[in-house]
Amino acid sequence: MHIPYEWAKQRPQFIAEELSSYFELSIGTIESFKKANLRKEVIPFRHVRSKVIPLSHKSAILRKVNNYLVGRQLKELIDSHEVIWLTHPSLWRPIQPYLSKKHILVYDCMDNAIEFPREKDNLTLQAETKENEFELFSRANVSFFSSYTLMKTLSIRYNLKGKNWHILNNGISDSMVERYAFEKTSRTIAKKGIETKLVYLGTISSWFDFELILNSLVKYPALEVHLYGPKEVDIPPVDRLFFHGPVPHNQVFTILQNADCLIMPFKITPLIESVNPVKLYEYIASGKPALAPYYYESSQFEDFVHLYKTTEEWDLLLHKLITKGLHAKKDKETTISFCKKNTWKKRATSAKDILLENS
Repeated sequence: MHIPYEWAKQRPQFIAEELSSYFELSIGTIESFKKANLRKEVIPFRHVRSKVIPLSHKSAILRKVNNYLVGRQLKELIDSHEVIWLTHPSLWRPIQPYLSKKHILVYDCMDNAIEFPREKDNLTLQAETKENEFELFSRANVSFFSSYTLMKTLSIRYNLKGKNWHILNNGISDSMVERYAFEKTSRTIAKKGIETKLVYLGTISSWFDFELILNSLVKYPALEVHLYGPKEVDIPPVDRLFFHGPVPHNQVFTILQNADCLIMPFKITPLIESVNPVKLYEYIASGKPALAPYYYESSQFEDFVHLYKTTEEWDLLLHKLITKGLHAKKDKETTISFCKKNTWKKRATSAKDILLENS
């Protein structure tokens, strides 16, 4: 994994946990020598922490040093396993010298990597990422993509025809689905005359539409916006906009349940266009109404999430929420049925079947 295991829980951690039910699994993570602020969590399998020098994105020399460090620290792990599963193009160069023909290499392509701010602001780093990713696709025995749009975008970028490529969407934990099934939840949210609490849960970065949020806070004095998750940009210091930082996954359901409405206020950038949003699965499983921008990948959630194409449509939905109340779009039975079809366990089972076919 290109992230610490204890960082905000996302696709790599969920898939690793579920795959460990089928395989003898170990993980290697990339972590800075500089201590990060992480979740405290028991790791249920063998774990090798590969330490690197921080800020290597600013220096090609440091990246080469870190590639060597990571490779040496993970060498024994690579030698002792049959399947090597990578979550980011940056992992290709460190592990490449230690791969043999016997290894089954899996690339779990989570995002449009070169569209992240760090790569877009550094053309040298962006070029390295593209080169690494092309080589990784060329060597991989199996490639998974978190979305159809991502697979289509990268097949065009690298002029590749898809050697054993598979769409493996994001998902939701069984524990959240079970909690929703047993919780008594109300579909009618927010009444006129009382405060309305919007909640966002996820990474806060350049794609977050603060302008949309700030304008809404000005327009609706009784509105509160609460942000949970790691931040990569500054949070504007304004009244009724609260930043709570990352939270353990076992607290997510309670946080969502305490909201009047859940939001995903994203700017539609090339990065976001390829995202199959984990948070929408979690929002749906809370039973609360949710607002998200319309794009191809989010359109798959249209039966369950209130989607907006323009600022005006966002404002109409927010006005309705505050003045009349807004509902989750589907009843509990329909929602649970959808969630059960889209758990991380289901995703891992699909991945397991594909891996066994290629072993």
